[in-house]
Amino acid sequence: MLDTYHLQRLHGNLTHYINDLGPYVGHVQISQVPDRDCPVGEGEINHNYALKQISRVYDGYVGLEYKSGSICVLISYDKSSDSFVWLNQFKDL
Repeated sequence: MLDTYHLQRLHGNLTHYINDLGPYVGHVQISQVPDRDCPVGEGEINHNYALKQISRVYDGYVGLEYKSGSICVLISYDKSSDSFVWLNQFKDL
């Protein structure tokens, strides 16, 4: 599994690991750093860029991870639906 949250938190240089681990990826899970919040919005990871890189090595499903109690879940349910709208732009990669 390629987990953008843990790769970025533990190692940084996400693009390097996407390319290096690409042949071994069976699932992708994305979340924002540092708070494991919505992939859309503020944080360390530019998921627009990361998903384009991931699409070069992986063509399966992508899971969206949200930490229980995250701003995405507690403050605005719309942010969760916004994530799915945002993710839809990558369906043809």
